[in-house]
Amino acid sequence: MSMVKHIQNTIVRSFAARALAVKEICSNRGSKTPGIDDYLLDTTEKRMKAIYALRELSAYEAQPVRRV
Repeated sequence: MSMVKHIQNTIVRSFAARALAVKEICSNRGSKTPGIDDYLLDTTEKRMKAIYALRELSAYEAQPVRRV
């Protein structure tokens, strides 16, 4: 495995990186509006569940882009 892929893998699996990603999502201007999946991260419990849900990347499946 190349060094870049190793570093990417380390970052993706890092708890701090996942927590930062959820924090960035919750701190932007549209964070009070539910997304296409009608899910809103408005409480600390929901945010923590989202962080731990990001651990299972093998089960991740991208959703279709919402056309406006």
